[in-house]
Amino acid sequence: MSTMLEKVSCFKTKTKSKGPFESRSSLCSSTSPEKYEVFLSFRGADTRKNFVSFLYKELKAKGIRTFKDDKSLVCGRQIAPEILQAIKGTKIAVVVVSPTYPASYWCLEELVMTLKQEKENVLTVVPIFYEVEPFDLKRQTGKLVEQFKKHERRHSIERVNSWRDALTRLATLSGDCSKSWENDATLVDRITERVSEMLSTVTLSNGVQVSGIWGRGNKGRSALARHVYQNISTNFDAHSLKYVKALLSDGDQLMERFNETIYSL
Repeated sequence: MSTMLEKVSCFKTKTKSKGPFESRSSLCSSTSPEKYEVFLSFRGADTRKNFVSFLYKELKAKGIRTFKDDKSLVCGRQIAPEILQAIKGTKIAVVVVSPTYPASYWCLEELVMTLKQEKENVLTVVPIFYEVEPFDLKRQTGKLVEQFKKHERRHSIERVNSWRDALTRLATLSGDCSKSWENDATLVDRITERVSEMLSTVTLSNGVQVSGIWGRGNKGRSALARHVYQNISTNFDAHSLKYVKALLSDGDQLMERFNETIYSL
């Protein structure tokens, strides 16, 4: 059965420091290498058995390789190597901030690490404010006052300040607040769709990104491609818009033609 690849819109970009993604990395260990696309950071006592379990299930259902740590970690020990590798190897960190998230040594250490990677443009952080207000995180009011008093009694001022800075930074990032949604199911759908869309961008190993739109017949692909291109091209140092039209008989030919288009840009 023939497939029409019509007016594929591709743009080649050399990303600025804020470019969304580089080539997907592999998460390697000494035993069996594992690849993840999303890292979930959450406070187990608040969300492991409800919200996070639903979110994890939906991400997996969409074929998104997601790291979710289910081990109980002891305060004071170093972050487990597999968690460090997972953070460094993924392209998106979904940080679910719940009421007792800031009370957790481990959650705060994970947050500092993920934001460090975000600052270096290695990954994108997607904050989810679950039953908390971003304003409270930014101003560190409410329950955070007592939580940080306990941290200050147990840890160095340098470490505590790094946690404060991380929460303040997180509160400024674009995310979703559970209190703005009717129920957890719709919020999970929203997050899953958003993550899926973020991962849909194809990125080549030399820092060049390519996005394509394809479909059957005259369904406004050209207009859509121009609209998307005009809205995002200013975020990149260099960019180009190409159109391709071809009649392809199978999926292998489709990918072959698409790759030829990409590498000819």
